[in-house]
Amino acid sequence: MPAHRFVRVAAAALLAAGAPLAFSPAAARPAQPFVNIPYATWSDEEPSYRLYPGDEIDVVVPSASELNKTVTVQPDGRIMVPLIEPQMAAGRSVAELEDQLSAAYSSQLLRPGEETRPKRETASTFYVCIEGSGYTEIGGQRFDWEKNDLFVAPNFLWRRHVNTGRSDAVLYTVSEAPLMEKIGQYRAQGRLADGTVTELVA
Repeated sequence: MPAHRFVRVAAAALLAAGAPLAFSPAAARPAQPFVNIPYATWSDEEPSYRLYPGDEIDVVVPSASELNKTVTVQPDGRIMVPLIEPQMAAGRSVAELEDQLSAAYSSQLLRPGEETRPKRETASTFYVCIEGSGYTEIGGQRFDWEKNDLFVAPNFLWRRHVNTGRSDAVLYTVSEAPLMEKIGQYRAQGRLADGTVTELVA
């Protein structure tokens, strides 16, 4: 039996039994002003696709083909790629993810003859040389490295890396920086060519 018919029958039964029924008039509602909603702006341009968990992505590193890999965006929105920590991909466009991965890999890949600017940070960093050869200056001391070598740059000592080989050098890092960021104690400084110290993260 439809619900509305059941309600009507129930009310009739109450009346037949002599039960009193009370009705209160609905309160008058003030008139609402008309809201003038503007029309949507039309464009022929398609919005950039945003990555979503489950999407598959081909990661291509032209200078290091061994890093090329097809990855899947995980349920937490991240992707697992070689040599660097998991990267957030969900909600980003392909172009945005490319810039993000380029920035992440640029700190690990050194071209032949390339050297980084001096940097120091309130976090110790553990390095593993995956490919290539070169040296790192830490606190004014030189430490040569090649494939499979390990070394550590202590907290807030100036460091810079130099690739002395004929091929790309890859340094894999494990840093305390995420922990220091969580507790609000992460700071980083860089040194320019003229010796000026600049705040990278204050």
